[in-house]
Amino acid sequence: MFGNLYTDPVRLEGFLRAMTRLTTPVADALGAFPWERVSSVVEIGSAQGCLPVRLALAHPHLTASGFDLPEVGPIFSRYVAHRPL
Repeated sequence: MFGNLYTDPVRLEGFLRAMTRLTTPVADALGAFPWERVSSVVEIGSAQGCLPVRLALAHPHLTASGFDLPEVGPIFSRYVAHRPL
Protein backbone atom coordinates (compact mmCIF):
# COMPACT_ATOMS: atom_id res chain seq x y z
CA MET A 1 0.00 0.00 0.00
CA PHE A 2 2.66 2.53 0.99
CA GLY A 3 4.83 1.78 -2.02
CA ASN A 4 2.05 2.93 -4.35
CA LEU A 5 1.24 5.90 -2.13
CA TYR A 6 4.78 7.24 -2.31
CA THR A 7 4.80 7.11 -6.12
CA ASP A 8 1.76 9.43 -6.40
CA PRO A 9 2.61 12.93 -5.11
CA VAL A 10 -1.05 14.04 -4.93
CA ARG A 11 -2.14 11.02 -2.88
CA LEU A 12 0.98 11.29 -0.75
CA GLU A 13 0.27 14.92 0.11
CA GLY A 14 -3.34 14.05 0.99
CA PHE A 15 -2.12 11.26 3.26
CA LEU A 16 0.40 13.55 4.95
CA ARG A 17 -2.28 16.23 5.50
CA ALA A 18 -4.40 13.58 7.22
CA MET A 19 -1.42 12.62 9.39
CA THR A 20 -1.00 16.29 10.33
CA ARG A 21 -4.66 16.55 11.36
CA LEU A 22 -4.22 13.49 13.59
CA THR A 23 -0.96 14.62 15.16
CA THR A 24 -1.76 18.30 15.76
CA PRO A 25 -3.37 17.71 19.20
CA VAL A 26 -0.40 15.54 20.22
CA ALA A 27 2.07 18.17 18.99
CA ASP A 28 0.24 20.86 20.97
CA ALA A 29 0.25 18.69 24.09
CA LEU A 30 3.99 18.07 23.73
CA GLY A 31 4.50 21.81 23.33
CA ALA A 32 3.16 22.27 26.86
CA PHE A 33 6.08 20.35 28.35
CA PRO A 34 9.00 22.33 29.79
CA TRP A 35 11.56 22.44 26.99
CA GLU A 36 13.82 25.07 28.59
CA ARG A 37 16.74 22.66 29.08
CA VAL A 38 16.52 21.29 25.54
CA SER A 39 18.16 23.08 22.63
CA SER A 40 17.28 20.83 19.71
CA VAL A 41 14.80 18.13 18.76
CA VAL A 42 14.42 15.90 15.70
CA GLU A 43 11.27 14.02 14.79
CA ILE A 44 11.80 10.82 12.81
CA GLY A 45 8.93 10.19 10.40
CA SER A 46 7.84 13.82 10.52
CA ALA A 47 5.44 13.78 7.54
CA GLN A 48 4.61 17.45 6.87
CA GLY A 49 6.46 18.58 9.97
CA CYS A 50 3.62 19.41 12.33
CA LEU A 51 5.50 18.45 15.51
CA PRO A 52 8.77 20.30 14.85
CA VAL A 53 6.84 23.36 13.63
CA ARG A 54 4.56 23.44 16.67
CA LEU A 55 7.47 22.97 19.04
CA ALA A 56 9.51 25.71 17.35
CA LEU A 57 6.57 28.10 17.48
CA ALA A 58 5.89 27.37 21.14
CA HIS A 59 9.58 27.44 22.13
CA PRO A 60 11.57 29.80 19.89
CA HIS A 61 14.88 28.78 21.49
CA LEU A 62 14.51 25.24 20.06
CA THR A 63 16.12 24.13 16.85
CA ALA A 64 13.49 21.68 15.60
CA SER A 65 13.98 19.39 12.60
CA GLY A 66 12.08 16.64 10.85
CA PHE A 67 13.31 13.56 9.03
CA ASP A 68 11.32 11.44 6.60
CA LEU A 69 11.62 9.68 3.26
CA PRO A 70 12.98 11.70 0.31
CA GLU A 71 9.57 11.84 -1.41
CA VAL A 72 8.21 13.75 1.58
CA GLY A 73 10.87 16.48 1.38
CA PRO A 74 9.08 18.89 -0.98
CA ILE A 75 5.81 18.55 0.95
CA PHE A 76 7.62 19.13 4.25
CA SER A 77 9.37 22.19 2.79
CA ARG A 78 6.08 23.71 1.56
CA TYR A 79 4.39 23.12 4.92
CA VAL A 80 7.22 24.74 6.87
CA ALA A 81 7.52 27.65 4.42
CA HIS A 82 3.91 28.60 5.14
CA ARG A 83 4.50 28.89 8.89
CA PRO A 84 5.82 31.98 10.72
CA LEU A 85 9.19 30.54 11.70
